[in-house]
Amino acid sequence: TATSLVEAEFPRCEEIVKDVLWVAWQISAGRITMVITRKGSGWVSIGIGQEQSGSMRGADMIVITKTDSVIVAEDHFATDFIRPVKDDEQNVELLSASESNAMLQVVVRRPLMTCDQQDNAIRYEYPHRLLYAFGVHGSWEFQYHGTDNRGSHEIYFTKNEAFHNQRNLLLNDQNNDHLIFRFQNYHIPMSMRPNRNGDMVEGSNQYKCFTTPLENVTNTSLPFDIIAGTPIVGSRYLHHFVNSACQDDPRPNTSIPFGQDADNDIFDCFMGGSILRKCKQIPGYAAGGRGFVNPSNVGIRLQAGTKWLLFDTHYYNPTLSSQAYDSSGYDYIVTKSLRQQEQGEIAVGIDITMKLPPGQKEA
Repeated sequence: TATSLVEAEFPRCEEIVKDVLWVAWQISAGRITMVITRKGSGWVSIGIGQEQSGSMRGADMIVITKTDSVIVAEDHFATDFIRPVKDDEQNVELLSASESNAMLQVVVRRPLMTCDQQDNAIRYEYPHRLLYAFGVHGSWEFQYHGTDNRGSHEIYFTKNEAFHNQRNLLLNDQNNDHLIFRFQNYHIPMSMRPNRNGDMVEGSNQYKCFTTPLENVTNTSLPFDIIAGTPIVGSRYLHHFVNSACQDDPRPNTSIPFGQDADNDIFDCFMGGSILRKCKQIPGYAAGGRGFVNPSNVGIRLQAGTKWLLFDTHYYNPTLSSQAYDSSGYDYIVTKSLRQQEQGEIAVGIDITMKLPPGQKEA
């Protein structure tokens, strides 16, 4: 089984499905070697999915099946919610395969990154969406897996343990406070929406600004420093959010008390909700984000007069699913012990669109 592997050869192992499916791996020389172990006998597939969908579409799949009674490993790609197609360029190598004691174990190897558009890269310090599927015991015909024998699992193929340990110490320090701000099962719209010019465009991309009074999410009095934080990813449809702390009310109609008009508290903002609202940017999130820990002498200062938080949020719902909901947000760690250095920010570019001119040696 997966637990019988030599730890020195495969230092990382994850149980993907309890008592049924395991994946162990090691990385060297730009390649990853994976041991896939399943209980029983039959085809099995492991894939690197796309965070925006969290589903089969766009997934890069390693499919283990049999050809003429011989176990083979094939490189497949899921173009849609249909049977994945075999890649034109095969970048998966089968190193070994065995069946014993009612267990199947295969060892495969692939590059971390290729130039094949049908492959998804495996990146360092990145929370990949690992997809899996397998057939019933004894079935080697690669076919529909049903609703039970498939799913997804977040996995880091490489992880900076020192960073994560440092963040956990701050998270668990009773002298620090949590500032948690998140959507509450928000139903992501899929209807057509107006763009910046007022034209109606399709609804797979939605830009929503989520606001709340600062006093609603923390009891810590100003000023205080943000010193660490962890994104809360509560939807497969979340692409990113840009976060701000504001002095002025950023909502379209400031005369309506907060909490009385949901469309005024969460509003269309076209990725520009913080403009002219005396806002200071604070750490946000994009697909693959893992949070942050500031150096021990550095804080992100929220001064007296800060009254609002705003999350400028982008959702991507390519299938226009009507069952798209979100409970994402951010868990910031704050302290009243102000740090010696205050973290700032600077934007660099030739204009507000941040375009870089082509054909120049320096820009």
